[in-house]
Amino acid sequence: MDEEKVQALVAYVLAAAPRGVLQAHIVNRLYLIDVEWLRATGFALTGAAWVLRGGGPWDERVGRIVMDRGPSSATGPLSAAERMVADEVGRIGDSHALEEKVSQTEPIRSAREGQRLDLRLIQHHDADRSFVADGYWGRDR
Repeated sequence: MDEEKVQALVAYVLAAAPRGVLQAHIVNRLYLIDVEWLRATGFALTGAAWVLRGGGPWDERVGRIVMDRGPSSATGPLSAAERMVADEVGRIGDSHALEEKVSQTEPIRSAREGQRLDLRLIQHHDADRSFVADGYWGRDR
């Protein structure tokens, strides 16, 4: 897992999130960022070993980073493409809409409680990602 990337993503997600956002909300957003990044690039951004826990995605190391969150947790910059994907996920409305989106992902639908989520089930479709078409992909990765 790329802990610096997760720390930077947590700081970025928190900057846009309402005050007092729950840990599960942040973890769900990080998972969806991984899913969307995988759809666009063919690999997960965070490198987290996601498992199904309580009906949603979970990774112990990601959970620790989220718990230790704060302004000092950002250790590295995000590329324009990474910010664009995080912003896309950030546009998902309230917690209910976020949980619905998470529950509809292929790895969540096919996993059992406690089982590692199989991210290979995510279809790679880089042609329909606007940040690829707009030239953001690879610019400052």
